[in-house]
Amino acid sequence: MSSLKLLLLGSPQIERDGAPVEVDTRKAIALIAYLALTGQIHSREALAARFWPEYDQDRAYANLRRTLWSLNKAIGKEWLDVDKETIALRRGAGFWLDVDACKHIGKERTMSEEKVRTEELRVNGDELLAKVKELVHEGNIRRIIIKNEDGKTLIDIPLTVGVVGALVAPQLVALGAIAAVVTHGTILVEKVEE
Repeated sequence: MSSLKLLLLGSPQIERDGAPVEVDTRKAIALIAYLALTGQIHSREALAARFWPEYDQDRAYANLRRTLWSLNKAIGKEWLDVDKETIALRRGAGFWLDVDACKHIGKERTMSEEKVRTEELRVNGDELLAKVKELVHEGNIRRIIIKNEDGKTLIDIPLTVGVVGALVAPQLVALGAIAAVVTHGTILVEKVEE
């Protein structure tokens, strides 16, 4: 079986069987990132509307078909589960996503005596990255969780004192990709009360 590695923290990269893969459009990268981060089955209609809202339905569907053809050519047909109505990314053996690997960093840290307060902020996709940067600079944030409009967690960013610069900078790049495909979302913020 082949392997598929998606690197979304930093400049997005795709590797198939250990070799870098090139795709011809940014929408192809955004589509595979969205499928990987949501981990869900999506209707063609929803994906066409999300990625090509500026086009009528026929043109949006045509762009989706072309993008799927490009992805299948680049990564192989075994990774995309495509039928007449729905599309999903197969996340079985051989699949690796760097965002999944980072979800557990910092979770081993104890809460000790700190008082943690949780806030929920609703934002539009175009406001997402700026709001997360603003929150990170506040400095009293322990964790940021981004959820889509359906409540599915897209990324979970633990923030510890020693790793904020090293860990958050690449994750902000991944957030840029997420913001490109999320129309509305929720930011859950865990703040340490002083």
